[in-house]
Amino acid sequence: MNKNIFVIGLDPYNRRKLQGIRHSENYTFHTLLEHDEVVKPLDYPYEAMLAKAEKQLRRFPGRIDAIINHWDFPADTMRPILCRTFNLPSPSLEDVLKCGHKYWARLEQRKIMPAHIPDFCVFDPFAAEPLAQIHLQFPFWTKPIKSFASYLGFYIDSEACFYHHLPTIRANIPRIGKAFNMALQHADLPPEVAGIGGNHCIAEEIIRGKRQNGPEGFVHNGRVHITGITDSIKDRAGKSFLSFEYPSAWPRYMQEKSIELSTELLTKIGLDNAAFNLEFIWDETSDDLKLIEVNPRISQSLSDMFEKVHGRSNHEIAVELALGRKPDYPPANGRFKCAAKFMWRHYENALVTRVPTAAEIDQVQNEFPGTEVYIEVSQGQRLSELRDQDSYSYEIAIILLGADDHRQLLKRYTRCRQILGFEFAPAGEQP
Repeated sequence: MNKNIFVIGLDPYNRRKLQGIRHSENYTFHTLLEHDEVVKPLDYPYEAMLAKAEKQLRRFPGRIDAIINHWDFPADTMRPILCRTFNLPSPSLEDVLKCGHKYWARLEQRKIMPAHIPDFCVFDPFAAEPLAQIHLQFPFWTKPIKSFASYLGFYIDSEACFYHHLPTIRANIPRIGKAFNMALQHADLPPEVAGIGGNHCIAEEIIRGKRQNGPEGFVHNGRVHITGITDSIKDRAGKSFLSFEYPSAWPRYMQEKSIELSTELLTKIGLDNAAFNLEFIWDETSDDLKLIEVNPRISQSLSDMFEKVHGRSNHEIAVELALGRKPDYPPANGRFKCAAKFMWRHYENALVTRVPTAAEIDQVQNEFPGTEVYIEVSQGQRLSELRDQDSYSYEIAIILLGADDHRQLLKRYTRCRQILGFEFAPAGEQP
């Protein structure tokens, strides 16, 4: 009899990746809440979503064997609540929040590895004088206590810059912040965190360094296992991600250092029976390594890369853990030696007047078998209408590529951009 596995916000792309994992013929994957309800909705009615998911599960006529998730908020907090209700394997909500609540996470990290985190402080953007709550010197980053994809993250280099962005923060932070506050009501919070909710922000000193990597793996019965390390490449300004590339091109000694720090942190925090991915920045001039964040789940953004290099996506890890088993993830023996997710960006608001045709996408996939292309905009759309973008650019396409080495990856991506045609007009023009 097949195992019934419920996947929060399952979409066709991730269903394909799940169907490629080992023993997938023994699993039946069920969508728990529709993708559009969970990912980039206009609103997050958290308690209604949670109640709807629980109702769906209670009405299911068969056995519920597992619940998995590969998205950020709200799915990341809903899963442990639902697993607790239905007595299924999962990290606790509190352990998830120790990683995902940006202020609580920094407090825990400071206890364990103070030399490897930036200075930080929390502030209330709705206070009369919020800048007075920040003790950091300019420049610094501000970001909501809960966000994703760098949404509402701002580089602040002056008082004028801070107050320029403050109205945008105030207008938009409640969309996620209100729902996150509802999630916090389900958790047992320590006193130093209890008063800091989703409508608060964190300010962090600028981390020196340009090279960024991310160990990914899982914790099973208290033991940390690393399945791979990716590199995250940003633009020249250091504000928007251009690509994720796997495996890492960092020197081996720095990869080992990131693994050591990841293992120490996750062991001492107590995260268990969970997948994870972390993000570090390396300052090559000093060999200093600083932690950016911890995500207590697999990164579905990396799933295609792992599939290309290992032969199976990292969804296999999420499924095995959710079934109460230790994952047995394969070594790198896939179709490609390296792979990447490229995020094609446009840096100013504009009207989309042309998107790549089906014939152009076919040409890319014929020239480079295994390539996947996802167009994120439509003709007649203004880029400012895209939801949950970072504060400095717009993601217009995603290209998933495999190659024999990193240099070949970049050549293939350049060729893809030559084939795929976008055109834009000033944002003020009529469609």
